[in-house]
Amino acid sequence: MKQIYYRRLFLVSAIALCMLGSCDSFDGVTDFEPDNGVYLEALSSTRTAALTLTKEGGEASFNVRLANPTTSDVTVELKRDEQSLSAFNKLNNTQLEAIPDSCYTLLNAKGEVLKGSVTIPAGEFSAKVIVRVKPLNETSFPLSGRYAIPFVATNASGDFNILKSSNNVLIQINRTIVTSVTELKGNGIRVYTDKDYIIPEWTCQVTAHYSMLGTYNDRPNLTIVYFGGPNPNAGAFYTRIIKGKLQVQSGRDGDDSWTRETDLIQGKRWIQITFVYNRKKMDIYINGELIHTFALGNIGISKGNGIALGNGGLRSGDYFRELRFWSKALTPQEINNYLYLPLDPQTPNLEMYLPLTKEVGIKDISHNNNKVEIFSGAQYQFIENVLFPSLELAFDKEETNNSVNESIN
Repeated sequence: MKQIYYRRLFLVSAIALCMLGSCDSFDGVTDFEPDNGVYLEALSSTRTAALTLTKEGGEASFNVRLANPTTSDVTVELKRDEQSLSAFNKLNNTQLEAIPDSCYTLLNAKGEVLKGSVTIPAGEFSAKVIVRVKPLNETSFPLSGRYAIPFVATNASGDFNILKSSNNVLIQINRTIVTSVTELKGNGIRVYTDKDYIIPEWTCQVTAHYSMLGTYNDRPNLTIVYFGGPNPNAGAFYTRIIKGKLQVQSGRDGDDSWTRETDLIQGKRWIQITFVYNRKKMDIYINGELIHTFALGNIGISKGNGIALGNGGLRSGDYFRELRFWSKALTPQEINNYLYLPLDPQTPNLEMYLPLTKEVGIKDISHNNNKVEIFSGAQYQFIENVLFPSLELAFDKEETNNSVNESIN
């Protein structure tokens, strides 16, 4: 089955080439070098390159460049640089870990193994560096971890300067996983809390694959999540989904309660929906991409009320995974960093976490161990061997065996 990757696994935008000018670096250094200089290039404003790692391994690349070609070869020394990774983590509030040198190999464009340096041939602007990563053992490198390889250019032959503002790149590892998901139909579930979350900021996330999305009349009142409750300070939060749009109801139900239309919201496609509430403003992201911002009143969760996922509009072919509630407003980089991989249940500020897998069941495994209710009429089963990242429903094997079927009436 054809595998399609998420449009935005990371926050990526086009980078202007650093032609003798200054660029942002992880440590915030900016400078201007009047002479010909050497710099590292990755096609991202965050100076990162994405590497998709499968069971067979994976590759990514970056370029070592000169501002101008020269009449002689230029050899540039490279090394792994944990200091730049620490600076990147601090800047983006991420927890990326560097993998050891033994887990990867550097090669040039000809496929020759590099030993700590790469050569830009005379008359050329750049040399390509290929980073080939071996499969990572899940015992040594748990799926809940986030991994990367930080590189820095340390020296260049001849009289060539290393442009300090552009001397590093980060290879961010994006692992494929095979997991199980929950098909939920007939009705939804509710996760109860034993305390109020009347707080100035929070984030709610769920990953969903709807069998079909059309107009409102095609699937009336199809709900994503809703909460609120008897506490007058909590405010109502009710959401609906149709093809191309989401609705956020908070004391209103007009045209201004719907997001702008986007082709990111489609049936038969995995979408991670993220609601980020921060001091009466709500940003909505689909697969890590900001699609709309609302101005809202106070919204929170009342004690004993909790969060409901889905309603009676759910049908066969509606699949879910990774229901999460955070007591903080996630940053765009955090949203993309946590996009599809499972989380450590002890992650700070993670107040509710339902992986919705066969291994865990319909259960909250956060530190709060919140109670879960399966609504009357709900039926669910676990679908195994599902492959991520993928937009469509893709399987590691063409057929899924040993699915667990359970019905609650």
